Amino acid sequence: MKVQILFLSSLSEGTAVPVSGELTSDADRVSLTWEQAPETGETAGSLYRLRYLKASRVLHLSRKGEYAMHLSFIAGTGTQGVLSTPHGDIRMDIDTKSITVPDCFPFREAEESGSRIPAGAKCIRLHYSLQISGQEPTENDMSIQISLEKNQE
Repeated sequence: MKVQILFLSSLSEGTAVPVSGELTSDADRVSLTWEQAPETGETAGSLYRLRYLKASRVLHLSRKGEYAMHLSFIAGTGTQGVLSTPHGDIRMDIDTKSITVPDCFPFREAEESGSRIPAGAKCIRLHYSLQISGQEPTENDMSIQISLEKNQE
């Protein structure tokens, strides 16, 4: 199903802009893909893929592009991730504090509300800390707001 996505992160610079994406959801998983515009210093956009496995409550987030990454989040558990840059790979320790994924995605008709994401949006939220190469951990709050495209029913 075609959706609008607003990707917000306390670690990101600049203003977030809603983009088009694709959502699939069934009894076992939620999958979301979208293309994000280039960030500061990048020459091209990135393709993001989120996959949430409901039974194990594991959320995987990957990014393909000039900078690639693969992160896994499990609430209350430490995991490791990798950010691949043109200059080499950076390993990251991830300590996931909380994950919130809506149980289902029954969207109601989008409403004009003056906000960037219409009423009826669903939101995936993550709160975690990243530690890179022995540096102090950095806290991040990530929010992925999902709503139907206006011409979708």
